[in-house]
Amino acid sequence: MEVSMVIGGQKKSWRGSWHGRGAALLLFLIAVAILAILYVIQMEAFFGPVAQRRPAQPEHRPWLQEDLIVPRGRLIKPPQPPKPMINEPITLSANVRLDESDRGTAVLEFAASGEVSGSWHCEYSHKGRGYQYNADFKGNIDASKTYSERGVTDESMLYFITKGTYKQACRNTEAGTETSEAGLVYVTGWLCPDYSVNGLVTITTDRSWSASYTLKKGPEGTTREPG
Repeated sequence: MEVSMVIGGQKKSWRGSWHGRGAALLLFLIAVAILAILYVIQMEAFFGPVAQRRPAQPEHRPWLQEDLIVPRGRLIKPPQPPKPMINEPITLSANVRLDESDRGTAVLEFAASGEVSGSWHCEYSHKGRGYQYNADFKGNIDASKTYSERGVTDESMLYFITKGTYKQACRNTEAGTETSEAGLVYVTGWLCPDYSVNGLVTITTDRSWSASYTLKKGPEGTTREPG
């Protein structure tokens, strides 16, 4: 390709300059695409196959509801029927899953005061790497919230929100190396009248992304301790 211009009364031509610039731009775009692919691969290798993403839905940004966590020592509003009553300590174990994959067990303890605490432990392998998560969290119920989905409300469900920290260890069995990660964990959800639970375990390091796992427990296996 030849480009000609008249400068100072003289016609000057440049051959191939635009072609060279176009080739350089194309190479730059290819390099950016390759780096993006490598970044995604590296993040999956580090975090495992989690649903990591820039959170859009409010349920995947539980830090926006931290004001619902009651400071220690303050009274927590107790629930009233038809919400489940907590007149004695309740301990339950809930399954944590990512789609159809098991992600360990979370133990939740509901106190008669309205405080909620618990822990989460998970171990799994993926693409030659072993992952281990350990987390502890504390929070409370919030009897003022009402469950709503697609315009349908349910006054009988009791909301809870907790916050804590998690630690992740990742071991590459082939290379014999180990990496670690630490961040925030939020366990949120709804306690039903039959004392089953539906919720989320959400982890993040800087609130710019989150990985969410489903938290679910049926009505069986709930332990009540005399107050």
